Amino acid sequence: MRKLFFKSIIAMGVVISLIACKKVEPTAITEENVGTATITGDVTYMSNSATEAIAADVPVYVDVNMSCFGDDFTGVKRYSTTTDNKGFFTIDIPVPNADTATGTVIVSFDENYSESSKVYNAHFEKADAFSVQNGCSAYMNFKKINYLYKQ
Repeated sequence: MRKLFFKSIIAMGVVISLIACKKVEPTAITEENVGTATITGDVTYMSNSATEAIAADVPVYVDVNMSCFGDDFTGVKRYSTTTDNKGFFTIDIPVPNADTATGTVIVSFDENYSESSKVYNAHFEKADAFSVQNGCSAYMNFKKINYLYKQ
């Protein structure tokens, strides 16, 4: 009887330790709990008082704050796209159902331009914050004001 009692105690200890050591996995982002939103915009510059599109294929980055998906998520996830030949871009991002995603849209590029018969290389970088709800869209405009001339 005494042996059976000790075996029972040991068995219960093993079961309790297995339960206590179970690793808790973060909640998965699935189609059931995530919708989408669309970030659209354009990248332009002022040239001789007229707004013109930046060249095609300018990289656009969208950093989504993952904390909007719950306490188990941290940091940002980066999505990317490029502009079309008119300077427009569009990208779909995940958004929690019945909630809002926040983050930053970043445009960063180098471009050659000429001024007074000299050719220069300029760097443009701008970041704007966004907040968008599931099923909605946000429009972002990035305008560089200077006298860039297309090569």
